[in-house]
Amino acid sequence: EEKLRIIEQFGKARVWYLGLGGGEPLLEDKLDLLIRQIKKHSITVNISTNGLLLREKAEMLVKERVDHITVSIDSIFPEVHDRNRGHEGLFKEIILGIAAVKKIRQGKTPALTVRTVINKSNFSGLAAQAEHWRNIADDVMFKPINKNDIFYSVPDDLRMTEQEKEGLL
Repeated sequence: EEKLRIIEQFGKARVWYLGLGGGEPLLEDKLDLLIRQIKKHSITVNISTNGLLLREKAEMLVKERVDHITVSIDSIFPEVHDRNRGHEGLFKEIILGIAAVKKIRQGKTPALTVRTVINKSNFSGLAAQAEHWRNIADDVMFKPINKNDIFYSVPDDLRMTEQEKEGLL
């Protein structure tokens, strides 16, 4: 399979860190096999997820020795997060998924990071968000504000004005 060939090339190139994201990696049918192959090359693995399937996949992720799991969360308020992501109940699934990983992991592996994309619905409460999540996850990260849409486009209702962006910097 092409993905396995690419992993072999990463191993030969002595890649030391590989982040699996884009779309939703937990939807990959053979994710356990891919992670196993990556780990054979002593590559650090990060899974970047929206968290919907985290509880379901927690045991596999721990068993396959994933090093980091990064979960995207837009708010400390379930209704705000779920509205931003267009999926009612997602916030609750994320909390249950994080708890499931913490319950079965060995020590602090995999490390759990909450990543927030800064947007109009959350930029005024970043300090409270950091305080809230640091008691739940191992790390809190804020995705910086991009001044362009090269990588992805923020929906209009979440897009910050230039003045709001400048106020944060």
